[in-house]
Amino acid sequence: MPRPEHPKKADAQTIVASKNKISIQEDKKAL
Repeated sequence: MPRPEHPKKADAQTIVASKNKISIQEDKKAL
């Protein structure tokens, strides 16, 4: 994997992605 030019930006994207995964899991639990 190539290193991202802006690590902070990449971290933010990773955090958003993990939050999306968590929200999807919560939605499945709610269903």
